[in-house]
Amino acid sequence: MNGEPVADTERGRQLVREVLGPLRSGPDLLDTLIAYLGNGGNVNATARVLNVHRNTMLAKLDRISRSLDMDIRVPENQFTVWLAIRLGLLDDVQSVLEREASFS
Repeated sequence: MNGEPVADTERGRQLVREVLGPLRSGPDLLDTLIAYLGNGGNVNATARVLNVHRNTMLAKLDRISRSLDMDIRVPENQFTVWLAIRLGLLDDVQSVLEREASFS
């Protein structure tokens, strides 16, 4: 790395686009994935939180995995997606701060 913050680089933005982009096209796929990661990859716990049947949850995870072209149940892939989500959030916060600063 060249010392730039990861969230503020083209590589970071590209990761966010590549990982989160396919999930924005489907209904609630990103929210489902965030809940799944937030529950430590536990299918049953996530199904309870989302108030869906376990089989529905498994089907959604399969759909997410196909959309991302990676098995979301693999820990390394979970980390990649978690990182993309966090980088996306940082970019959103930075954009809001810049807009607010422009009003000053």
